[in-house]
Amino acid sequence: LGYAVFDLATEAAPLAPAEAVAGAVTGDAAVLENRLLRVELDAAGRVTRLWDKQAQREVVAAAQPANQLMLYEDRPNGWPAWDIDIHYMEKATAIDTPAEMKLVENGPLRACVEVRRPIGKASHLSQRIELAAESMRVDFVTHVEWQEDQVLLRVLHPVQILSPRATYEIQFGHVERPTHFNTSWDVARFEVCAQKWADLSEPGYGVALLNATKYGHSCHGNVLGLSLLRAPIEPDPKA
Repeated sequence: LGYAVFDLATEAAPLAPAEAVAGAVTGDAAVLENRLLRVELDAAGRVTRLWDKQAQREVVAAAQPANQLMLYEDRPNGWPAWDIDIHYMEKATAIDTPAEMKLVENGPLRACVEVRRPIGKASHLSQRIELAAESMRVDFVTHVEWQEDQVLLRVLHPVQILSPRATYEIQFGHVERPTHFNTSWDVARFEVCAQKWADLSEPGYGVALLNATKYGHSCHGNVLGLSLLRAPIEPDPKA
């Protein structure tokens, strides 16, 4: 809880060049950059580099792009509108073909690249990747026209963090879960019900995945994941 005071002005206060944010789309790549972060995107809209300027550290795992959208065959053994079974991982399709990318904002306070593409058999995705001035957070605002059957859409973020456990927000606190499948108990917890964030940290550094409306999280090894959409056909064949 808190408050802030704002004064109305007729003109915007100028930002120093080092404080502003810039964006560019050139050929099959895009860049968003402010004083704190540099974000590089490939032709599919995936994050190939996230450079933390303050820590002088690469956040994204080598040769494993973040913001990797994945489609999985989703046919649970029972209760298809409620359950996700671990065997969904066996049939995965990466959405990695080139997409239409456009720089839609490039002001002093925020830059934004819009990525548009078809996905699955009949669906379409539009995603705005945003970086604000003086911000350590990259926003992914995603809209999907969803026309699939028995398909699960997830997003994966491989990061250069090593830890045997991840932390997830729950009501009035947080819970830790292993990042490995060493025991049958670990295997059974392949997805974690959590609220607005999941965190993977090692001593002195960490990365958090924040969200507003999704609750199916995972963290296996160094990969933070989030379930975005499902398409069960029972009890509602048009879900």
